[in-house]
Amino acid sequence: MEIKQILEEIYLRLNREEALRDLEPTLKGDYIELVCPSCKKRRAFIYKNGITIKCNRTNDCGYKQSLWDYIQGTKKLDNQGTLRELAKLSGYNLPEGDTLNEAKYIEEKTREDLLEKALSLFKSKLYDKDGAQVLEYLKKRGYSEQDITDIDLGFIPPPAEIIKYLKAQGYKEEAIRGSGLLTSGFGETHSLAIPSRDFIGKLQGFIVRSILTEEELKKTEKPKYLYNAGLKRGDYFFNIDRNLRDKSIIIVEGYLDALLGTLRGLEGIVSAGANVITENQLNNAIKYGATSFILALDNDKAGTEGTERALRLIQSKGLKGYVSQLPEGYKDPEELIRAKGIDALNDCLSKAEPGIKWQVKRLLSKHSKQSKQLTDIERDATISEALRLSETLTDPLDSKDLIDTLSGTLEIPLNLLAPKFEDYQKQKAREKQLRGYRELQDKANKLLTDGGDLEKLDNLFRDYLQSIKEQGIVRQIQPYSLEAFINDTKNKKPGLNTGYKELDKLITIPQEAITIIAGRPSHGKTTLLLNLFLNMTGTYKDKRFFFFSYEENTQKLALKCIKILSNKEIDLELYIKNNNSKDKEIEGAKKRYSEYASSGRLWIIYEPYYIGELTDTIDFLSKRYSDIGAIFIDYIQKIKIKGSYSTRQLELQKISAEILETANRDKLPIILGAQFNREVKTEKDLSLSALREAGDIEQDANLVLGLFNKDFEDNTTSRDNPHTAKLTVKILKNRDGQANKEVTLELKRAIQKISDSTEEC
Repeated sequence: MEIKQILEEIYLRLNREEALRDLEPTLKGDYIELVCPSCKKRRAFIYKNGITIKCNRTNDCGYKQSLWDYIQGTKKLDNQGTLRELAKLSGYNLPEGDTLNEAKYIEEKTREDLLEKALSLFKSKLYDKDGAQVLEYLKKRGYSEQDITDIDLGFIPPPAEIIKYLKAQGYKEEAIRGSGLLTSGFGETHSLAIPSRDFIGKLQGFIVRSILTEEELKKTEKPKYLYNAGLKRGDYFFNIDRNLRDKSIIIVEGYLDALLGTLRGLEGIVSAGANVITENQLNNAIKYGATSFILALDNDKAGTEGTERALRLIQSKGLKGYVSQLPEGYKDPEELIRAKGIDALNDCLSKAEPGIKWQVKRLLSKHSKQSKQLTDIERDATISEALRLSETLTDPLDSKDLIDTLSGTLEIPLNLLAPKFEDYQKQKAREKQLRGYRELQDKANKLLTDGGDLEKLDNLFRDYLQSIKEQGIVRQIQPYSLEAFINDTKNKKPGLNTGYKELDKLITIPQEAITIIAGRPSHGKTTLLLNLFLNMTGTYKDKRFFFFSYEENTQKLALKCIKILSNKEIDLELYIKNNNSKDKEIEGAKKRYSEYASSGRLWIIYEPYYIGELTDTIDFLSKRYSDIGAIFIDYIQKIKIKGSYSTRQLELQKISAEILETANRDKLPIILGAQFNREVKTEKDLSLSALREAGDIEQDANLVLGLFNKDFEDNTTSRDNPHTAKLTVKILKNRDGQANKEVTLELKRAIQKISDSTEEC
């Protein structure tokens, strides 16, 4: 895994206040105020998602240092040690075997430092005679000197001056030329330097704007903006580093539009840098939390066409897109802000209409002529294009909105229009399925020709067939009738009891859903899972229960089960090895275990299944046995997945999603163990956020129980001490009832038997 990806994950999770505790941090909106390490005045700051500490003490300080360099310097670490320290501070588990490529890191760091030094030059040059024209241009556009400072705008001088300055700073000419700062046109036809940063604020290069008139620029045969060589455009929305955690993203075209909007207090505004958005920009915004998008592209033909394409891309991801229409006479958001202030733009954004409604209006405007009443030809052309649009929609609610809006606009009754869309979607779904089967046939034939690897064939058929089935689904929204509601309510299976009196007053284990039992290592997570497994097997005599273990083998788990059933403090292994048979409690426990196992009610499976193999096995069991009570899995972080993923968190998201699909598909309760991260040090730390490293499991689960063993944490009982320990079980999430309630259970450590607390009973 590349160091860049690892650092992205680390910086995303890093609590800057905790990492910079020695600088007395205070959160102030989107930045953290700090004591400056240099001048010791309380004028330094770092953005909440930033990676650079700066001091604002005018003329007297000018301190600026990266978070990496600060941690490295204060703790006297090498690069590898700094990586480990930042990972520890963020609670991120470094991938096993991953080490820092020292040479590559130094090369990247040198380039980053060189660019930052160049930015300092560009900012200073803006205020001398060379930059006067650019400064005047910015002021005419409504930027104050403080605005210019806040967004790091600058004047880029001719290449010779850049080389001279950077050489004086100790950089070799080879590194300067490799930085992309000497791109043709820089400091000549183009002079307004706009720094381009990635999502964590790392400087990637410069976007340089020409301030020439359109007529002058046309003579140069160059575009309005130039980009330094090596700058990757289209990976991230510009200005995303200032809006990393915003769920709703406002997308504009121009870089200065986004910067001015941010300066005037508008949250979530980013620039596509063009009248189109790229799939990479969209995917990265989604990856870092964006769920809906307001398009406010330029008020011209290119902007309208770009809005159309952007909506199709957003809808293909199953996300919501909205369109904000600028008032007539204003070309772009920046122009509107300068003329009427930020409130005018906010007013437009508040009136943004759903993308589907905008698209229907757009269809009508494309196919209708001057008359208000559509001709039959125009109406049919509109419907035909709407049918093609419906192919791109993945959200069934979008499909419904499209048909409803079209029905109302064209004044065609819904019962006449809807069947046309349904038939079209069925036809397209069938075509997709046929294409999918042909692709599957070709790939299977190739594998057979190459030697017939059965494992690869199994994986190919499992993954491909599921994909083909999904292609064949025609998503239609149907009203949920009262009769259907009553029938579903009557047939709904009741949740399972845990076997613990106080806990059963608050919860039941939900059907067709995931339940999480989460705890720190050695706090009793597996023990509680085993006790629940045995409680349910004993209570529900007409059900089968399956325990999939990724930690301990079947012999160890069976031994624990018999100990728990016996409630007897004895060396059970020695008892069995010596062929003893005199102890009544032990013999009774052995008999019960034998009855459970031989009748097929209790199953313990110890196999290192990959997630696909695990879900296939559960599917098989579900089809074979109609009387399964529940599936237990110990535990999610131990489950492996085939394929390549950039982070373990993404792997766990996929694993979690597959387990949830299996619970729904097979209509089974799945009770899953999970491990808390290092944040949980006391009972007060029990929270859903401590499960974040386990993918989306805390979101996918219906019920989450957090477990804390204070006696173990305080070391008041040793592992082999038979003394009873108190276990706190906190309901962290409960979609079907009460949450944030706690129950105390008792653990007999020697036999791992968990019972109701005698204090509560």
